[in-house]
Amino acid sequence: MIFFICRSVLPGCPVSAASGVLAPLSMMKKLLLFVALLGLALPLRAQDDKALAAAGAPVIVYYIPGVTGMTAGMPELRMLLDIPGVVGIKMSDWNIFLLRSVVLEYPEKVVYSGFDEMLVPGLLYGADGCIGTWANLLPDLYAKVYARVRAGGTDAVKPVMDEFTAFLAVGWNYGIIDTFEELMRARGYAGRCFRRPSAW
Repeated sequence: MIFFICRSVLPGCPVSAASGVLAPLSMMKKLLLFVALLGLALPLRAQDDKALAAAGAPVIVYYIPGVTGMTAGMPELRMLLDIPGVVGIKMSDWNIFLLRSVVLEYPEKVVYSGFDEMLVPGLLYGADGCIGTWANLLPDLYAKVYARVRAGGTDAVKPVMDEFTAFLAVGWNYGIIDTFEELMRARGYAGRCFRRPSAW
């Protein structure tokens, strides 16, 4: 299960029903620079940390510098990854070296790339998968790419990724988020997928 930071946890409510929490109050100022939920850096409270500890809920940190406007290096990511209960991280960053550094330093953590365009590079650099936008519409493509890369078939996955990259390039011409939402609407999955205004 994936959890995000939130403004508060309802008294007596399991963390999973309240969208989760991330870190102790003592780290709040630094965390606010690097952790966000859909573009909102949210303050954490002492009771949030207690609720997380009591629930024993696994937490995946979302690192999205495009949303927060701030970038982190390994010192800041270590602060997050060393919090008890944090089992992994989603890295929505073009910095493949930083992703690889996390993979090497934290082999026990789950590491996801966050950009669809980084699916194959992320997997090749040791990511455990990708939490991307287009996986919602193209799950078979993601499963196929994942299986081929894990089996060592990077040559076999290149033609598939070349087509997907060309598709994404067209989407970027029309606004990648708008393109995604229009296709989700057309297939009857959802009328709106992202909060407005979007940071992308």
